[in-house]
Amino acid sequence: MRPWATIVCNYIRRGQELGKVHADVDPEAYVTVVTIMLLSTVATARCLRAVAPPGLSEEETLGHLTREVLRVARASLFRPAAD
Repeated sequence: MRPWATIVCNYIRRGQELGKVHADVDPEAYVTVVTIMLLSTVATARCLRAVAPPGLSEEETLGHLTREVLRVARASLFRPAAD
């Protein structure tokens, strides 16, 4: 995982230099937290069906939860685009 994490951390640092990524993001911590969120979402999706919208299949629940994890990851990483 180290080579992948290094690439992503360097990408985050470059984004910070360009002003596209929040300056206060700690690249290594960010990669760790997002990885934990994704892994735990996949591992617990079946249990989390209880809090998902009613009527979703297991696969739909996983998609629903994964989309939210990705939304949170993007919002906490990237600065809003200037109008």
